Amino acid sequence: MGSDNRTSAYQHLVRLSEKQGYVLFDDIIDASDKWSLPIQDVDWLSSSITARGILVYDTAPATKSVDSDDVYDDYAQVDYEETFDRVIKKDHTLQPFIKYVRKIKPPQAREMDQLKYQVKEGNQYARKRVFEMHLRFAVRIALQTAEQFRCEMADTLQEACIGLLYAVDKYDPDSGDPFGSYASLWILQNVRRTLPTRRPVVYYPVHVKEGYISVCPILKRRGYIGRWDWNTTDLEDIRQIIKQKLDCDDSHADDVINQFIPLESFDEQYEMLLKNIDDYEKHELHWSVHLERCFYSNDTLVEISDEALKKDVNDALRDLKERERSVIRARYGLDDGEAKTLEAIGEKLGITRERVRQIEAKALEKLRKPSRSKKLATYYLE
Repeated sequence: MGSDNRTSAYQHLVRLSEKQGYVLFDDIIDASDKWSLPIQDVDWLSSSITARGILVYDTAPATKSVDSDDVYDDYAQVDYEETFDRVIKKDHTLQPFIKYVRKIKPPQAREMDQLKYQVKEGNQYARKRVFEMHLRFAVRIALQTAEQFRCEMADTLQEACIGLLYAVDKYDPDSGDPFGSYASLWILQNVRRTLPTRRPVVYYPVHVKEGYISVCPILKRRGYIGRWDWNTTDLEDIRQIIKQKLDCDDSHADDVINQFIPLESFDEQYEMLLKNIDDYEKHELHWSVHLERCFYSNDTLVEISDEALKKDVNDALRDLKERERSVIRARYGLDDGEAKTLEAIGEKLGITRERVRQIEAKALEKLRKPSRSKKLATYYLE
């Protein structure tokens, strides 16, 4: 399915280039958005179009000369007013920023050809100008992302602007690549790197979120995004969509499903569990997904606390001698969760039961010193 979408987007751009003689950076972004391409496919699409010999422009070629520096011609030839209006409608606090972007002089004919070398040489005016005249690109990508993934407009726009700034600073003017295509990849990469799932308090690495990012547009078209009262029939359909799209097993599909389920109050989830108890009992395979949804909020806090405790315990044990550390870890089951007897530890270390007891007592005495015990005390005083 992914390769079919990629091919469709590519063929669309080829037909567009045959019609107008070139394609714009905006055309590539629109095609990527229309066919829900992941970031690696956007890179492939740009490279394939360039390799075919198709001209890719940041802005449309000039159709008339500019007689005066005071006359501003918008060579992007894209109506951004609708985009700006949608941004403000989505987050009215961004109105001053959009007002500022609207006042920026649009790209002029061959302007980028002059500025790109000045940026490389450290000219701060040129750097600012290149950044500002491409801000509209960042706004457009941020809006598409915020609408597609139902995330905060202001946060997404911020990350888009940071990605654009990276592109300005890292662009090689001798590479021959259009700056717009290069910048788009940096903007998309930075936005998607920080893109939150429906569980924003849970950290997911970028490679884990790739499944969420790829599947989200499909689930949105199917009407699953925006409502979370999924029954077992919905879950099975969603699971099959994910497995087909990502070519993965049930376990991986369930991991992706979990990223879509918002963290809500325990009471709401418990009421839904009781309401649909008969349905769940008929489909025992789906119990795990719903039970995790019901108890996930609490489990997350416990997991965070356990990880913090584990780190502080390891820090405290680090100052002990190796044999003392081994005895404490085995005696209290710190490695495998199973506490060992004095006899079992003595047999493993080749010493007597009494010697193990003495080593334990000495190690505990060291751990009770305020410099080591102060941190650990916060856990058992809670």
